[in-house]
Amino acid sequence: MSETKNVKGTVIKFAGDIPKYSRPELERRWLVDPKQIAQLDKTLIYKIWDTYYFDSRMRLRKAVEADGVTTIFKLCKKYGLESRGSDPTTSIYLSLDEYEFFSSLSGAKIEKQRFLVTDQGEDFLLDIYQGTLNGLAVAEREYSTKDQLLKARSPSFALREITGEEKFSGASIAFHGKPASADS
Repeated sequence: MSETKNVKGTVIKFAGDIPKYSRPELERRWLVDPKQIAQLDKTLIYKIWDTYYFDSRMRLRKAVEADGVTTIFKLCKKYGLESRGSDPTTSIYLSLDEYEFFSSLSGAKIEKQRFLVTDQGEDFLLDIYQGTLNGLAVAEREYSTKDQLLKARSPSFALREITGEEKFSGASIAFHGKPASADS
């Protein structure tokens, strides 16, 4: 029997090492120097609107592809169980009606643009936050194996690695704003 806690500290138990139907998300994340963004060769992939729900580990996402036409709606749960850089995640793709239902629930919202950036032959995703989070930029990269995750290098445009720092999680940013250490 494994367990995790939601944001209020309530223990949630489940059978097995990871919850059924989840997959491990193997990623590393880096804080990016906003001064370097203009110099990067980047391609817009999505405009993203996320809603994080209070007292849960749930996120609702609307992602509009760069063509402005194709839209993806999904509900995601990150379990917060594994070691740094690895977290079981479950995503459910939604119809527009389902998205509208969940978007009517209250939660903390963020908006960002997601770009593809190639650095020294490796692809990274670059999230540039909008609105009250303007100036915050985070790069991330997903990996297929834990070995790749552990051997990964930082992008040259990163200030420092923030993998596993809760204050830089999407939920924490949505609820508490831009971390003070993001400006240093």
